[in-house]
Amino acid sequence: MKITGPVRIVWVDDDVEGRTKDAKNLMFKEKKLRVSVVHPSNFDEYFETKTLSAPDDVDLFLIDYKLNEVGLDDEQKYPKLGLTIAGTIREKLPDHPIYATSAGTATSIVPENAISAAEAVFDRIVSTKAIINNEKRVLLLDALYFKRIKNVRRNDVEALLGLLMPPHESIAQLKLILPSELRDGLGESGNSTRNAVSFARWTTRTLLQIPGFLYDRLHAATYLGTTAESLRRNEMKLKAARYEGVFSETAQPLWWRQGLERVVYSSRKISQTGVMSSTRLGPMVLEIKRGFSRCAVCGARYPETVASRSSDVEDLRAVHIRCSWPDPKMKNELFFDEYRAFGLKTDLPEG
Repeated sequence: MKITGPVRIVWVDDDVEGRTKDAKNLMFKEKKLRVSVVHPSNFDEYFETKTLSAPDDVDLFLIDYKLNEVGLDDEQKYPKLGLTIAGTIREKLPDHPIYATSAGTATSIVPENAISAAEAVFDRIVSTKAIINNEKRVLLLDALYFKRIKNVRRNDVEALLGLLMPPHESIAQLKLILPSELRDGLGESGNSTRNAVSFARWTTRTLLQIPGFLYDRLHAATYLGTTAESLRRNEMKLKAARYEGVFSETAQPLWWRQGLERVVYSSRKISQTGVMSSTRLGPMVLEIKRGFSRCAVCGARYPETVASRSSDVEDLRAVHIRCSWPDPKMKNELFFDEYRAFGLKTDLPEG
């Protein structure tokens, strides 16, 4: 991604000394980054005097989620939690991205009973370690993606969807599944719903997460009749189908399903073999001789879908339609793949 100007981050954290050192190291790695560290006790004044007077001077806010939680007695606690500070920013600057951070892994930062509240305010949760290590250059690249969204032509849904760089065949359906407030594009700057944050959240939390328009490595491999590892070795052959829209460089590798279809069904293998199934054509097009996909339930080749194990929803595997069933716990989304589940004999109770 081309970087033309500075990218400015405001980092709110009670450990100013430690974070300032981290910020300097980060800016050394990324010459275009400008990181300002602000203590929570000084945030209100900083926000009122500097940020609100020049909101374009901030591209992304990074806030310690666990402010006033660890090792502090009542007299030392700050009047505002990280969540509260984020809420203040969101109210005044609805078009600005706000990321939460803290020690630990990204999945352990927010307690389970607070996830809904955190997701309503924060746009991404990332560990401090990942930031310090500059993993996937998340702060720099995501801030640039938000800039790109903000700069799109307002009230132009075609320009908005153009940020995704979708196959032409997908555009009509994408228009139909956009949140209703975005179907005419972005509103005026500062709009609380028709803004960059709203589009970014839909993109990262729906389009890039739910299989249907886009496939991750497991889903793409299953569609092509191969294993995820075999696909990894042959990804260059699918370059034309790779997702390269906003947030592509900070997300997992993804491929447009329509792009995969185009790669498979434009092949001469159809006329040569008469085969019409993508799971059978895929290995021929990729020219693989081993690493074929097999159903996790029956062990036979050519599973058509990916399902979650009934005893562990995080356990996703390739299965046949006949060896799985619609998952009653999940709500299916229009034009996205159906959620399915499967079970193994080992999942049955003994006796």
